[in-house]
Amino acid sequence: MEQSLQSIDPAIAMPYWDFTLDDAMHGTDWFNGTEIFRSGWFGRATEYDDGENNWITEGRFAYLPVPSNRSAPERNAYGRLTETFNTNPSRYLGRSPSVCGFPYEGQVRLPGCAAIRGARAASNLTEFHQRVEYGFHGLLHMFIGGVWDCGEFSVREEVERVPEAAHTLLGLTTITNNFWRAALGSGILVCPASCDSEGEGKGEADSFRDCQCSCPSLDARAPDYKTVDDAMVYVLLQPMIMQMALDPITMFSELVEEGWNDVSNATEYLFRGVDLDTTLRLRRFLLRLLCHPGKVAQFATPQAATNDPLFWVTHSTYLPLWDYMRATNSSFTSSGTKAIEEEGAGVVTGWAGKADAEAWFDDGACSGHNWDETLPFSGLWDGDAAGEMYTNQQLMQALHPANVANTYVYEDASFSHCTDDGRD
Repeated sequence: MEQSLQSIDPAIAMPYWDFTLDDAMHGTDWFNGTEIFRSGWFGRATEYDDGENNWITEGRFAYLPVPSNRSAPERNAYGRLTETFNTNPSRYLGRSPSVCGFPYEGQVRLPGCAAIRGARAASNLTEFHQRVEYGFHGLLHMFIGGVWDCGEFSVREEVERVPEAAHTLLGLTTITNNFWRAALGSGILVCPASCDSEGEGKGEADSFRDCQCSCPSLDARAPDYKTVDDAMVYVLLQPMIMQMALDPITMFSELVEEGWNDVSNATEYLFRGVDLDTTLRLRRFLLRLLCHPGKVAQFATPQAATNDPLFWVTHSTYLPLWDYMRATNSSFTSSGTKAIEEEGAGVVTGWAGKADAEAWFDDGACSGHNWDETLPFSGLWDGDAAGEMYTNQQLMQALHPANVANTYVYEDASFSHCTDDGRD
């Protein structure tokens, strides 16, 4: 991205939005307080679900088109380049800091100094990645992007009906995008292959409701889900709830706990802070919500977030934190490395410039994960051959903040406003 900008003006550097500053200055009033959402910057999002499109209508990014390609490997039924589960037919970029009517404005804070301190306290690279990926990064996608037009599955209305469940529902809204992807992958959620957004087939255009993903195996026999017993609801949700419970950095595990279910006479994962009846009700609501996804903002979908210009300035914020950790190596140890080696997995040490500082774990799960595998990047530094792809090892070494061949340096990578006096 920076090289693309510099092809127009060589004096330009890649900007980044330090949202931890906005958190420190504005707290829960970040939506109205930060300049980022003004028309002169990245455009005003709709404060709440407008029931329609939540388009950006002012500024340089007003009515920014969402790319379409019906032959793309990941797209929705309308051909929009977004997650398959997101059958949002909108042609233009939209945002709303809310999920299914539940507003984040005034309810939550942007990731701030607490997240910075948590990442710095990580004892190994795996924990550092998890804290940055989820606590410092992932929440931002849902807070800013949002989900709307959820029909009868309104989180706001459910909170009004069951106010004691507000905290749990708030936590669940931040990961519904991951739940929808998991439900699609498991086969519970089924999405149409093709829909007509503008009468292209010489008939009437398909409405969002006509094209919305669903769970046909459940909808057919239990339209209101009342006849689906609690045991089946738990079986369907258990893989996703278990993922929350086993969250190693406790961000989502604090929402659930193991407890005794007097109805099933079994130990299950229950929602923390509410009684059993409320847990059973929330499970049923969550299942219905997962089976009928609303319109998801581009920024809130992992595969399509790059369609929103905010993606580039938010993701550039993680690099100074990583540079700081690599330059200072203040918290990292070799804890856990021996256990990994004993499992027989491939381990390469020295990512932070010290032989025993941290391990790169070759998991073999996906192409491109291993230390010596190449990634689709070449010619990033002067003198490097164009077309000769870099390995992970080469990129890790070349991107070290001490490498004078890098074309940039951060003026302050320490997040100096995040003092250790206990402030968030």
